[in-house]
Amino acid sequence: MQEADDLILVGIGSILNERRLKPHYSCGKRVVIFGTGAGYCAVPRKIDGLYIKAVRGPLTAAAIGPLPEAAITDGAALLAVAPGLRLERQEMDEILFIPHHGSLKPGRWDLAAKAARRRGCDPRSPVPKILNQITRAKLVITEAMHCALLADTLRVPWIPVITLPIIDVFKWRDWTMSLGLDYRPILLGASTRSERFHYERIARELRADGLRPPADIAPDATVDELMEDFHARCRVKDANRPPPERAAAKRRRPNHCRRRARTCRRIEIPVFPKRRRTLPKQA
Repeated sequence: MQEADDLILVGIGSILNERRLKPHYSCGKRVVIFGTGAGYCAVPRKIDGLYIKAVRGPLTAAAIGPLPEAAITDGAALLAVAPGLRLERQEMDEILFIPHHGSLKPGRWDLAAKAARRRGCDPRSPVPKILNQITRAKLVITEAMHCALLADTLRVPWIPVITLPIIDVFKWRDWTMSLGLDYRPILLGASTRSERFHYERIARELRADGLRPPADIAPDATVDELMEDFHARCRVKDANRPPPERAAAKRRRPNHCRRRARTCRRIEIPVFPKRRRTLPKQA
């Protein structure tokens, strides 16, 4: 999201939602939607004041409209014509594995990629470094949608995979449908035992809320099924959202206070009455 004196440009990312755009409704600037998409939260309720030029795909267009004429593709595809960003293909000598950033903390995918003799790439790295690694790859195996998008823009073959049970299939299908591609990811196992337990717990919580993990969503799911799943996720996320005053108070607390609150627990120590010490009677 870029802001100028009289204009706000909403471009790359899944930021077409009520939370992101509501503060800008009354700012007096034109809000232009160009290439972004829906994904994590409910779409804006007020679209009359938005200049919608293009969105990521047909699912986003159906969620905000319907506006089928606005379904173009993700704005990151402009990398192909962006001066100074488009890199020339280098020697293709490696297979690149890029997990989702949410998979890095519970897993050890760096070690898994090394054991499989594949080059691992941290999706949190600077953009020039990621672009340079993609241009050197002969194949990209990725869990992150925008990494697949960059590979496709740079004309590098790519294969989608899933390890994290909260991967947003709606986003993937939205983008692939805009290009007429299929989305049939390969389900990978966990890289560690603790990661597997962590993902199983998340999957149980999703099913308890009436939601479906990515593994439960059929590759040939219809648009109506994907839209129903998207709206269900939005309802659950909004219901679990803390009140604004509680969220603001949490943001004001220093980080060390949050860590202390998570790690410290109140321990109840039972108090026993003192026992009287009796001396043996003297003969």
